[in-house]
Amino acid sequence: MNGDAQSPWRHWQIDVVGAAVCAALGVVAWVGAVAPVRAYVGEVAAARSALAQRQERAATLTAGARTLRDQVAVTRQALAQRPLQLQPAEQVNRRLAELSALAAKNAIEIADVRPGRVVPDTRYHIVPIELSGAGGFRACALFLGELRRTFPDVAVTSFDIIGTPGLRATASLRLRLSWFTRPTGGAIANTF
Repeated sequence: MNGDAQSPWRHWQIDVVGAAVCAALGVVAWVGAVAPVRAYVGEVAAARSALAQRQERAATLTAGARTLRDQVAVTRQALAQRPLQLQPAEQVNRRLAELSALAAKNAIEIADVRPGRVVPDTRYHIVPIELSGAGGFRACALFLGELRRTFPDVAVTSFDIIGTPGLRATASLRLRLSWFTRPTGGAIANTF
């Protein structure tokens, strides 16, 4: 009987050892195979997410670059249709005469026109011009508009219009202009 009593106990020990071996194999399988696969799947998901974000960013940048290329093309076309040829600063007397003639055409009586010293820059030079005179408010406004259309190389840097009360609606006009000129020694290359 002794042998029979130990027999179930012996099977139970074998079952416990088998269960322990299975549990150990399960842990080894988890650590060796399942955990790395889960980590890899997580890394792949993170990489896909990062890739999707980068593709979206690339699409946005590509669209922005396309828009900028279109704007550059439109600007180049506009420049080609209306090239601005800067005059040399040595022609300042001619420009002063043209400004005086434009003022007279717009019923502005010029009191004084004075050029300043040439301000050099890398792509152009600037000749400051101060102009003062008098005329009606409407004439002053028309003169300013005509100035911009007639001389695209002249910028109005400041202007003062001071009204004089009375029967005639006259105003004193004082302008500071910047005339953009070609640098001494040659033409400016269009680098746009």
